[in-house]
Amino acid sequence: MMAMPEIRERVRDRGMTLPNAYVSESLCCLSRASILRGQYPHNTRFMRNGPPDGGVQTFRATGDEDNTVAHWLNRQGYSTVLIGKYMNGYDASYKPPGWDYWYAKADASTPGEKVSENGHAVGFAGNAGNWDDRFKTMTMRYLDRKTDQASDEPFALFFWTGQPHLLAGDYAERYANMYSHASLNPKPSFDEGDVSDKPLWVRNLGRIGDHNRDQPRQWRRNQLRSARQVDDTRGAMLDLLKKR
Repeated sequence: MMAMPEIRERVRDRGMTLPNAYVSESLCCLSRASILRGQYPHNTRFMRNGPPDGGVQTFRATGDEDNTVAHWLNRQGYSTVLIGKYMNGYDASYKPPGWDYWYAKADASTPGEKVSENGHAVGFAGNAGNWDDRFKTMTMRYLDRKTDQASDEPFALFFWTGQPHLLAGDYAERYANMYSHASLNPKPSFDEGDVSDKPLWVRNLGRIGDHNRDQPRQWRRNQLRSARQVDDTRGAMLDLLKKR
């Protein structure tokens, strides 16, 4: 929240804070399947981010892609939109059913830095720019058109940015100098000396040590920069919606 003033002041402070909140599953693709289907992973049968028990391949093979919240909202008169990241393994070669407008990037394993706009693949390899800026452009374009129409048709917009993700380095250049002095502020579990009560994979890890502490500190600063860009995009959305 320290890097997200728009969300902090315009959403959290005017709404509700939940001191105890839970996610159905912390792995990204499993969680996305749960959002789209309204089910826990033991019902979607998603166990990992990729096949055989996960990824877009599983979502299509089980037929779940043909019966999502987009379909249910569609049947109730909503215009449905997804902009951003879809499921792991998605190659931007098609537009899933149920969506009226679709702008989703291919998985990083797909060459060419592709995005699908309503089923038409566009490549960005070698182009300047940042994915969140591209997503913001398309989102604002859609909202501008949608809210300027005389129709009061309701719409559901899913804005699924990839930030901050993994090393969180995909932020626009204008954020590069922000949070340059932010510290890691580690919790007691950081580089814990006695991990005998932890899972085997944790016990097998070496200590971080002083010489490696700068790397997670840089990752943290990149997270904050990425989160700030996401926050600015949300602020632009809220500004337009308020204006209309």
